[in-house]
Amino acid sequence: IVNISTPVMKSLARELGETINLGILYEEQILIVHSEFGEPYTLQLILKPVTPLYCSSIGKLFLADLDEAARTGYFRQDLPKRTINTIVTQKQFEAERRDIVASGNAHDREEYEYGLSCVSAPIFGPDGKIAAALSVSGPTTRLSFKGIQRIEELLKKATKNISKSVG
Repeated sequence: IVNISTPVMKSLARELGETINLGILYEEQILIVHSEFGEPYTLQLILKPVTPLYCSSIGKLFLADLDEAARTGYFRQDLPKRTINTIVTQKQFEAERRDIVASGNAHDREEYEYGLSCVSAPIFGPDGKIAAALSVSGPTTRLSFKGIQRIEELLKKATKNISKSVG
């Protein structure tokens, strides 16, 4: 997936001028396996290589794809509230899950860290399940200025192309 995704990620990073991350599910966490950086004059965000599911946009895609019993089990953990925006209960997540399923995108709205937002879209494997995901990460104000809807559309187009190549 890294080899197939890299050219698409480079193109998206150039077009948006933002950091593009490729993440996979690894032991109930997201493992960032590759990143491409945007414009050299912008603040480059380097995410930690492993992030929790509940407060990352890529993680939320994988959580939304779990069956209800698995989501219930996940949210039984004591999840630390990293910011005032962090979703830590299943009830809060289920409301967001409906939006994720309907739109095909997930968001981290300053839930992992203040000032940082991410938008992600899934990459599907040959079995039709989420194999990985791409995210666009950047300062909240800059992503808003560039247009969240535009970012969502470009991400979906990119992940659709990668999914076709993978599957």
